[in-house]
Amino acid sequence: SSAQTATTAEATEEHDNDEPQRRQVIILGAGKDTSFLRHAHGILWQDGTAALDPSKNGSSPPLARDRVTWYEVDHPFVMESKRKLLSDLPNLTIEDEDTDGYVVRVPHHHDDGSSGEEDTCSTCHFVAHDLRQSVQSLLERLVRSHGLQTELPTLVVLECVQMYLPEEESRELWRAIANTFPRAHVALYDPILLEDSFGRVMEQHLRNAGVLPRMHPNHDDDNHDTIRMSLTVTQTLEQQVRKLHECGFDTVVGCDMWNAYETVVTPLQRRRANQCEMLDEVEEWILIMQHYCLVVASTSTSTSTSSTTTNTTLPTLCRIGPDSPLGFTEGKCISVSGPRPPAI
Repeated sequence: SSAQTATTAEATEEHDNDEPQRRQVIILGAGKDTSFLRHAHGILWQDGTAALDPSKNGSSPPLARDRVTWYEVDHPFVMESKRKLLSDLPNLTIEDEDTDGYVVRVPHHHDDGSSGEEDTCSTCHFVAHDLRQSVQSLLERLVRSHGLQTELPTLVVLECVQMYLPEEESRELWRAIANTFPRAHVALYDPILLEDSFGRVMEQHLRNAGVLPRMHPNHDDDNHDTIRMSLTVTQTLEQQVRKLHECGFDTVVGCDMWNAYETVVTPLQRRRANQCEMLDEVEEWILIMQHYCLVVASTSTSTSTSSTTTNTTLPTLCRIGPDSPLGFTEGKCISVSGPRPPAI
């Protein structure tokens, strides 16, 4: 989504008061995501941060792209399919790292066509893993075999991924991330059913498509064999925000996509979206937007709540108000902050 692009672009931009420092981006359930390639060629910045601040259009991004290391994680067959697509592209190299992973490097070229220093390149590690399995073991593997550094500022992105996970597995995922990275931001884009008639139709379509388990005619909510999916347990924006806070993130802010369309998404991005003309009825489109949300959360040492505090980790993506780098606005989002509540 445009909001997710803006979040990733802002997290990977260096600001004037930033100390030069490496950063990491982990995209879980990456699919055919192209953020790494767009970042390697400077396009992600133009779509995201420059769009947020039109005064930056036409200027070079203040970013040393080789200081951001990317990780993409998805099912083995998705990673293999993506490797075949990447192998057809020019000006990049692909090398095996372990039995289920490979690394892609894109050299940076100057205007005169030269590549400069040999080691100046953008790097992305592609790792096969089923997110329904232990995320803690995944993170340990990324450290052991793929160079992940848990102490570095890190952005973790999930775009329509949590909806496919059982509730407890999704909570284990969030807890593992919060406990592993002391300087982390996460960006979640996911549907919310809202317990209304439109949401019930969404749920039924997803059950028919096999995304959610089909309900037995004699279904009993007390049946412990029933799989509790995240999508049906976490049905509102408030529940999404509270869930991340309970799992260890100290600051969480979120809005539905209709409010994001008005505040986070830029005028340029809105014009592009309006040109799609996907639906005849504006009311139907608004309903769809109200049933998806963007939630951004951070662990304590990655968060600066003061607009005057120099932040040398990641931008303060959870800030609300005029200084919000993403456009989160009072009255159009909800937030929670402070120490995580005690485990029940």
